[in-house]
Parts: sequence; C-alpha cells; structure tokens
Amino acid sequence: MSAQAPALRTLADQLGRSLRLAASPCRIVSLCPSVTETLFALGAGGRVVARTDYCRHPAEAIVALPSIGGTKRVDETRLRALAPDLVVSIREENDEAQIAALSQDLPVLILDPVDIASALRGIRLLGGAVGHQAQGLALAQAIADAFDALPRLDHCEAAYLIWRKPFMVAGHGTYIGDVMARLGFVNIAGTTGRYPILDARTLEARPPKFLLAASEPFPFSEKYVPELRRLAPGARVVLVDGEMFGWHGARMLKAADYFHHHIPLWKAALGQA
Repeated sequence: MSAQAPALRTLADQLGRSLRLAASPCRIVSLCPSVTETLFALGAGGRVVARTDYCRHPAEAIVALPSIGGTKRVDETRLRALAPDLVVSIREENDEAQIAALSQDLPVLILDPVDIASALRGIRLLGGAVGHQAQGLALAQAIADAFDALPRLDHCEAAYLIWRKPFMVAGHGTYIGDVMARLGFVNIAGTTGRYPILDARTLEARPPKFLLAASEPFPFSEKYVPELRRLAPGARVVLVDGEMFGWHGARMLKAADYFHHHIPLWKAALGQA
C-alpha cells in the first residue's frame, strides 16, 4: 500500500506570492544566514538539510549541514538534488533570477525584511510556514518587547558604513536604517538610494557625530580608524557588530541586549549620560 502524499496548503510570502507546501515541511533549505539561525531558534533546525557558505549560527549545528553555495550564487543542481519541500529566501540577499528559476518547480518562501516591523512579520510567517506558529509568535513578541524597551540616542547624526572604496552607507528604506531610527540616530544618508556612496558634499552638509563602521559586509577594524577619522574629522568613529544592526530574525533578540549595553556608552561619549 503506497504512502499517502502529505496534505498541501497555500501560503503567501512577503512579496504576496502564493506557494503550496506541506503543513510541516521536512526538508528545508535556507538561502540566508539569518534565516538558518531563525529556523533553529523556532525549533525546526532538525529539518534543515542545507544552508549557504555564509551561515555561521548556531555554530555547533552548521558544521554538519551541507552548503549549496553563496547567497548570490546558489548551486541549483545540488539544491534540487536534496529534494526540499521548502526553500526560504530573502529578497535582498538572493539573486532574483535564481529565485525565479527555483520557484518554477520548488516551493520558495521569500521574506522581505526592510524594517523592524516587516522583520517581525517575517518571523511569524516563517514560524507558520514550518508548522511552528506558536514559536514564531512568541519569538516575534519577545523581540518586539525588547526593542520597545531600548534606550535612545536622540537627535544624534550618524552614518553607518557598510563598504570601503567607495565608502557606502546604509540609507533610508533599509532594515539597518530603521534600526538606527529606533535607537534615535538621525541618518545623514540621502534619499537617493538605499546604499548610497558617502561623499564630501553629504559630510559637509550634515556632519555626523558618529561614524558607525560595521564588521560586515566590509570588515572594518581598528586599522581603518585613522582613515575614517580623516574622512569625518569631527565624528566619533565607533566599530560596531554588523550582525547586531543588520541581521533580522532570531539575532534581533541578541541585538537588543547589545544595544542596551552600548547605547549608554555612546551617550556618555557625547556627554548625554
């Protein structure tokens, strides 16, 4: 007697696309590091069958999972060979053409976290997609409560550096930009792009009090501090953990702890304590 095929349901992702998937997918492929970590936090880690080269949390579990390449260059042949019944993608992180190709014959759930609110909706959506709705709701609520209780650095002009040569910053309409706003920072980046180049005109028109130099995607470190001080002589250069500002999903809970610790230190540096 043949096994009965699992019942399918229809689900809409954050782009409004409909996909059909099992009530509790058992072979999940994650195409983004923050998604991989969140799947484990939701209790679905045992059903993750592949991840990307850049996935690193939770460290003890990642080593046992095969990789299907980078976030921008997924090995489609290797991915399909794993016969996933759910593939989870992030709109900004993955290649649009590859995701479109994979969606032709696989259930691909696309998340689109462009601010804190949509990141929380994505957590709830992912929890429901993997059959762990209660866990998704609980995680999203815990993060929302933690972010609501954050201290603020109000009226403090800042630029958040993500790249060098050229210097690029996180602008308005990005998840990082919304995190900055929640912390009270005034983002000096213009509205001409989501990740604009930081030029002399911008720095002259709106000199920042802080240059927040992130550890990713470009790995800013102490050796770059003198260069950054020359870039904006009046600013305080602060090396920040890029995961805390840029990762959505489960890492947002750790980010709240990070900000609770660091905001008072940054306020003290400005004499606002």
